Amino acid sequence: RDIHRQFADLICRLVDNVARQLPGVRPLPHDMATAIVGGVNELIMLALEDGRPGRLKEVANTATKLIWAVLLTLPEESALAAAVAKYTRG
Repeated sequence: RDIHRQFADLICRLVDNVARQLPGVRPLPHDMATAIVGGVNELIMLALEDGRPGRLKEVANTATKLIWAVLLTLPEESALAAAVAKYTRG
């Protein structure tokens, strides 16, 4: 878990740098970075368990796309709260 935490910290720092340069990209919450690390780790484990270590480049491409997808669609906290409230009203 410590290694996962370190990778999540790294992703957050890298995203912070990108967010300062690109409008529309917001800092990534640490728990989201942790979820990304866990997902990428699972993809790596599946590739290795399937005996296809050559598939790791594909995993890297998927990880990159996942991070960008999260960054470009991450809602503002207020918009997220409003959406959650709308869909959880009974």
